[in-house]
Amino acid sequence: MKFKNKTSSFYISLLWGFSEATFFFIVPDVWLTYNSLNSLKKGFKGVLFALIGALVGGTVMFIIGHYNITATVKFLAKIPLIDFSIINEVKESLQLDGALAMFLGPLKGIPYKIYAAYGGALSMNYFVFIAVSVFARGIRFSLNVLICNLFFRIFLKKITLKSKRIILAVIWLIIYIIYFNLMNTAS
Repeated sequence: MKFKNKTSSFYISLLWGFSEATFFFIVPDVWLTYNSLNSLKKGFKGVLFALIGALVGGTVMFIIGHYNITATVKFLAKIPLIDFSIINEVKESLQLDGALAMFLGPLKGIPYKIYAAYGGALSMNYFVFIAVSVFARGIRFSLNVLICNLFFRIFLKKITLKSKRIILAVIWLIIYIIYFNLMNTAS
């Protein structure tokens, strides 16, 4: 996929980061790793834009969760692979572990948007929420970009960019098939 304007890929990163933090269920890492195949620098610039989008989206969820958690929970429960048991798990983990829960949740595949909404509902300090979000989201985005770029540069350096993109698409497809199956069996 070629872009006439190089900045359009960064706008996609920004929009994807925002969308996934609010309503979308495919992580921005898909787009970020795609962009990092040819350039680690471009991958990390995408991380910055996706992180800004995620922080804005997280802020939106934080605010609406603060003012109307009941409506927010109903909204969240309509997103694929989010159900009331996951939402309650997030609420309980934030009550027990505080901001630390925002680091641990993604390891279980629990969406950030739920933590953002309940961060607001539970009156978490907004600046703590943002600081934790920067580290939790930024580290994950950056690690995925770095690992993807290094993997393809070291192990698949002789294949074309088009072939790398196809392989990456297959990898993400497999990841999401496994994730959807795990989440469906867990609920």
